[in-house]
Amino acid sequence: MGDWYVLAHIPAPAEKDAWNGVEVLPARRRDEGRRRDHFSFRPGSFEAPLEVMRPTGYVSEDDAAVWA
Repeated sequence: MGDWYVLAHIPAPAEKDAWNGVEVLPARRRDEGRRRDHFSFRPGSFEAPLEVMRPTGYVSEDDAAVWA
């Protein structure tokens, strides 16, 4: 699904104070129905070193999205 540039959002606790965020979404789910995303950002300013989070998302039994 490509790169998604974060322009404006209500941040989750892990994204608080993230600058220049880019979410990379895979084109398809893995076999067990999970997604492995890639979120890169700079904490606190544009000059900060780049950091990366790699959350895994899936749909629970009650059809709710869950990120771990």
